[in-house]
Amino acid sequence: MKTIKNLLHLMILAALYSCSSATTIKINSSPEGAKIFVKNMTSKSSEEIGVTPLIIKTEDLQKKKLKDGPLFVELKKEGYEVGKVLLAETEAINIDLSLKLDPKDQLAEAKRYDRVSAQLFEVQRLIRNKSYKEALEITGAIKKDFPELSVPNELEGSIFYLQNDFDKSLTAFNTAYTKNSDNSFVLKMKRLILEKKKVGKK
Repeated sequence: MKTIKNLLHLMILAALYSCSSATTIKINSSPEGAKIFVKNMTSKSSEEIGVTPLIIKTEDLQKKKLKDGPLFVELKKEGYEVGKVLLAETEAINIDLSLKLDPKDQLAEAKRYDRVSAQLFEVQRLIRNKSYKEALEITGAIKKDFPELSVPNELEGSIFYLQNDFDKSLTAFNTAYTKNSDNSFVLKMKRLILEKKKVGKK
């Protein structure tokens, strides 16, 4: 039961109408400081609108083109399970939403990071052995489990570079850079690839 609660945390708020013309949505969490992401039925991705506690007017959501239809709300805070809420009605009502976030299972998280560390070492071994296909299969799996990590993209950039596929290499390094702009190696490789592409056009 607890596992289901931690994974879903899904609440459906029934539509309650009021006479107020200017409506607001109050979003809070325990603990506070969770990032708030929202999207509607037509959105392809969520948009971050602030952190808890937050009070936002529905007209502000309309400006972001997020007011039409039900809203999916996610609250994300490091070390806690993601809180998920479906707001069935956001027009003509005032909503006061408060969600308790459950701490993540620290032991399970540690095991996940131990596993990805082993996978990254295996990728490096495969690259040294020029087993690029197998290495790319592992980096692809890591990206699914840890989309926030830049290292898998960095390793893919290195693999494509070794294969002289500079377009794919540059794309991979660009993605890694968007996730970690402090990585000097990635920046160096981006510049190197751009230089090689310029020489190739001459």
